[in-house]
Amino acid sequence: MRLADRLYAAALILMPFTYGTKFALGLKNITWVDPTLVLGLVVFILVLPSIKPRVTLLIVLSAFVGGAIGFVLLNISGSAPSAVYTALREPMRLALNMIFFWVSIDYFRSRRALVIKWLAISVTIQMVLAAYLWLAAASLVPLFEPAATYARDYAIRQLIWFGNTPVMRLGGTFMESPPFGLFMFSAFVLFSTLLYKSRENLPWLRIGWAMSLIGLLGSLSDQIYLSLFFFVMIGGASMMTGKSKMVARVVAIVVLLAISPYLIERISSKVTEATSLKAYNAMGQSGGERIYHLQNSFELLTENLIRIPFGVGPGRYGAYAARTGVFPSTVTPQVTVVEWVVEHGLIGFCLFLYWLWLIGVRAIRDYGLFGLAAVSALMIANLFQGNWKWEVWFLALSFFYASKPQVDNQLSDEQLAADRHD
Repeated sequence: MRLADRLYAAALILMPFTYGTKFALGLKNITWVDPTLVLGLVVFILVLPSIKPRVTLLIVLSAFVGGAIGFVLLNISGSAPSAVYTALREPMRLALNMIFFWVSIDYFRSRRALVIKWLAISVTIQMVLAAYLWLAAASLVPLFEPAATYARDYAIRQLIWFGNTPVMRLGGTFMESPPFGLFMFSAFVLFSTLLYKSRENLPWLRIGWAMSLIGLLGSLSDQIYLSLFFFVMIGGASMMTGKSKMVARVVAIVVLLAISPYLIERISSKVTEATSLKAYNAMGQSGGERIYHLQNSFELLTENLIRIPFGVGPGRYGAYAARTGVFPSTVTPQVTVVEWVVEHGLIGFCLFLYWLWLIGVRAIRDYGLFGLAAVSALMIANLFQGNWKWEVWFLALSFFYASKPQVDNQLSDEQLAADRHD
């Protein structure tokens, strides 16, 4: 295995080790940079893949322009290095995720088996860690400090109540269960597409599929369950014939029956709580807080027309929301498309939509209705995250953008021509 392959495999293994890891290790004061992003940059330099589609480069450039304008419109307190870091943190994170996206496209086209193997291993490792931390939080297995304290604190923060019965949600090395669920769901969608549409039987594929399904169910995340419901309902419509699809249909029916009551109850509770648009009432309410941020984002853009083209700047919404005296400066709109509009402006929002449209077109071309369901479900799963820039989501999208390999693992002339026109 060449050096770039080893580093890319390591990037996949380390993908779920987010900034929550530093709290588990008692390293609260360090600046955490996701190791996958660093390794992705190194692999990019070693491999030098094509930048496809080209709109992704425009998205990155737009983010830096928006960050610079946002810096001018809202001065940042603190030392000069701290101010520069605050202004460039989110544009840089987006750029590194796009670099990982470009690298992953290249690997899906040239070394797909390697990606599947190490992603499945990564999912399995994360599932084992999540289960062990869950048991440790329940004091059923030993765990060293400060990880034991972190596990117990996490369990309390992320409890779900069924009547008078509390249930701990799986979170692994993530700070919350929704991004853990997104990690598992993104992998599940990718593995499902390979199993049921490409009919591949790569080593580790079925293990990765099973582990990711267990993980996303264990997250007990509303948005992940909604995404799973949509994916199974729409994607299942493209698997109605053929003996080989019998197991998939049975699994789909079981999953739908299992999650439907929970999903209905959770959605109804969200609708009920999303009744107030006042900041002091919205704080801490999942639905109400998101509705408040939607209204506040619209007001931010319309009160200063200069913000409309490029927004207030990536990562800058919290500085404005903090003026309420209720929200911290780190808060986000918590709705991805709203964040695109308010922080990246109309130009950035249109670029994002065009990027997703290009991916969707390829997904439909290669996988039909199943591909459309997969990309749509991935967007739903990342629609209400506190932070949408997760490497696994970019990885899953890169899979659907990469051309479906031919028998000889070479791209057809038609596919190459399509690449040149992106």
